[in-house]
Amino acid sequence: RLRAAGIDVEPAVFAADGTDLLGSWLAVQRLGRPHVTVKWAQ
Repeated sequence: RLRAAGIDVEPAVFAADGTDLLGSWLAVQRLGRPHVTVKWAQ
């Protein structure tokens, strides 16, 4: 829709930054596994 409105679009300009930031979440989404955080004290 942006291009149709005459706005220049450059896809995936910050794709690497987004992948670094969301890396663990993206892996969970791709593999279909739950995101688990484990904590314990000794």
